[in-house]
Amino acid sequence: MGDTPYLKVTQMGDNVFHMSSKQATSKELGEAMKSLFKWRGVNQDEVSLETGIPITSLSRKLNSGVFRYEEMCSIASILKVQLSTIITLAEWIHGGGDFERFAVEHLSPSSLNKSPELKVAA
Repeated sequence: MGDTPYLKVTQMGDNVFHMSSKQATSKELGEAMKSLFKWRGVNQDEVSLETGIPITSLSRKLNSGVFRYEEMCSIASILKVQLSTIITLAEWIHGGGDFERFAVEHLSPSSLNKSPELKVAA
């Protein structure tokens, strides 16, 4: 089924039950990461340097939302969030939610003003 949302209809007797997917698309995963970059005050150059992903590759990956698992874990670590938070945000965006509301409901207030500690090679 790929990244396309789908609708599954099941009929039991006279009742019809609908179940839709909360699955986010790859593009929404990239949007989620970009939103978290902005929230944390980091830019793509810093993320590129810290993860070892070349900046052109990182930009392409953010636009397509296609990352290796290890890359996503590394980015989550830089952002000081769990990988599941990135996935949840992508699903939130898929459902039409905006980042500000997500931040209020899902991100720790104590972490709102903290900058990540990036290691910069000398």
